[in-house]
Amino acid sequence: EVMTMTLVLKLALLVTILINSLVSSEIKCPNKCVCMDTVVRCMFAQLDKVPSVPLDTTVLDLRFNKIQHVGVNAFKRLKNLNTLLLNNNHVNHLKNGVFNGLTGLKYLYLYKNRIKEIDSDALHPLENLEQ
Repeated sequence: EVMTMTLVLKLALLVTILINSLVSSEIKCPNKCVCMDTVVRCMFAQLDKVPSVPLDTTVLDLRFNKIQHVGVNAFKRLKNLNTLLLNNNHVNHLKNGVFNGLTGLKYLYLYKNRIKEIDSDALHPLENLEQ
């Protein structure tokens, strides 16, 4: 009876672990990036698009890549993001909605890109931008 109870408990623990691993579809650190706590650094990674990063990211460093297009709502789910480094890429157009959801962003770096066009409301969501 004790062995049966032990077996049942072990099985229950295993099922719990499996369910937790399936349910936690949390986004992990992207390939070619280094993540420490809430800082995600993807420098010199040859990226051509913004990668999916953990939702609690506070600093996203995408410097020195080949990103040309940043999609509308690309950062919308990153509510804690306060620093976005997109400099030294190939971005050519900032569309309305590209920075949706980034109301807490304080630092945005876009220099050394190929920006030719910025839509009229592209920067509108950035109400707390300092630099």
